[in-house]
Amino acid sequence: MGNKSINSVSTIVQISFAFFLLKGCLANQNLGNNSQLEETQICQVTSKTVLDEGYNIADKRRCSQFCTMSIGCAYWTYYKHHKPLPEEGLGVQDRSNVCYALDQCKPTTKKCLSCASGQRVKQNQISLDEARRQAANIIRKEKIRRALKHEDL
Repeated sequence: MGNKSINSVSTIVQISFAFFLLKGCLANQNLGNNSQLEETQICQVTSKTVLDEGYNIADKRRCSQFCTMSIGCAYWTYYKHHKPLPEEGLGVQDRSNVCYALDQCKPTTKKCLSCASGQRVKQNQISLDEARRQAANIIRKEKIRRALKHEDL
């Protein structure tokens, strides 16, 4: 096998690994929002789905970490400001910077841009942002390697 074949195989392996990282993390992505309609698709929060509540949680990244530390948590929902509805069965007290650890996700759409939901990040997984950083780094290094090799020709 010549150097070109070995380099091609190496490049394919590196790029495949980068996509593997990304694919493994897509499940941890937030459900999403529509800023034009000021709506966000989140996991429904009710007394039947909430396992635990975290207060003074700064942002959705910290909420994801809270979920990882909560036994049985499979999903999380973060609110910058949450005014529970009577049908949610969570009482009537307004909450700020609250994270709900959930055992299941029933997607719903809420009028809020300062809320988010996601799936629990497993201990052996990395975040989507980290996967993107690592993939970009692999691609950058490969481009540099190819540029240096091209200069040698």
